[in-house]
Amino acid sequence: MKNRVWLWLPVLAVIAVIATVVIIKWVRTPVPPTEGMAPVEESSEAEPEPEIEPESSSEEESLVEESSTEETEVESSKEEELEIIIPEEEPPAGPEIQLSSESVRVEAGRPYDLYSNILSVKDADGNSLSKDDVLKRGTYVLETKADLYNAGTYTAKVKARDANGIEAEATFTVEVYYYSEPEEGQDQTYLIRVNRMMNTVTVYTQDENGEFTVPYRVMVCSSGGLKTPLGTFSISDTYEWRPLLNRVYGRYASRITGKILFHSVPYYSKNPADVESEEFNKLGEDASLGCIRLRLCDVKWIYDNCPRGTKVEIYDSEDPGPLGKPVSVQIDLESENRGWDPTDPEIP
Repeated sequence: MKNRVWLWLPVLAVIAVIATVVIIKWVRTPVPPTEGMAPVEESSEAEPEPEIEPESSSEEESLVEESSTEETEVESSKEEELEIIIPEEEPPAGPEIQLSSESVRVEAGRPYDLYSNILSVKDADGNSLSKDDVLKRGTYVLETKADLYNAGTYTAKVKARDANGIEAEATFTVEVYYYSEPEEGQDQTYLIRVNRMMNTVTVYTQDENGEFTVPYRVMVCSSGGLKTPLGTFSISDTYEWRPLLNRVYGRYASRITGKILFHSVPYYSKNPADVESEEFNKLGEDASLGCIRLRLCDVKWIYDNCPRGTKVEIYDSEDPGPLGKPVSVQIDLESENRGWDPTDPEIP
């Protein structure tokens, strides 16, 4: 039995050696990496620790920033030097318009030349431009829709064009008002001329020789046509309210001759809000029974400024007169104020 055991000992020793070699190889064989993981390389030496770079001081950082800023400024200055700056050319100077006033005030019916408010119109070289009806080179014109017979506020525009075609313009306001009170220090005498055919009344004042040749005021009227007598007369009596035919009343009446008067458009009663509005709208055509009907502002002017003895001439002519024939404002027959003469300063 002992001999048999000794016989198996060499065999067992060989098996043990082989097993030991297999185990050692198995341990040393690397384990394959799992999916998504990188294999770990074996190293017998420890990896060296990464070197830490020393932090730059704040002074070094500021120097770097300053140097970069200086470089940027130098680059921008170079760019500026490269830019070519072309100065803008100033437009050539145009005409210069000088006005006497920014606004003028005119009494309705009184002649007024709007050009008189223009002091001068010159080009850039000081040469005067000429007045014309149509704007052309070297001229100026006045454009306005001002009605110098009916009250209102209007705009007048002056346009100028020099020899080079450069234009300029200026504006001023025109305020037209109705007469309501006597003028202060009024001591003039007048001649009143009534054109029966054209239904206009022109008032004249004296010239340097004492002749009544200067047109002072124009009015539109309604005469009685052939019922109004021709001739030369003088004002006698005056009345603030005067009864007329057909039980109506005239305001601010002045007697011309006999039963012929200057007076307002008739009123149904002695009430300023009771005027015959349809008759007012007839001014400028024959409508009376012989008297001379006028707007309230016009007839009051005669009442206040033409005393007894003022000469009145009634004549016929196709020429309305030196100041033309005005067109009066109309009453809106649908208005709640249709009973008022629109030239009455007391109208609400």
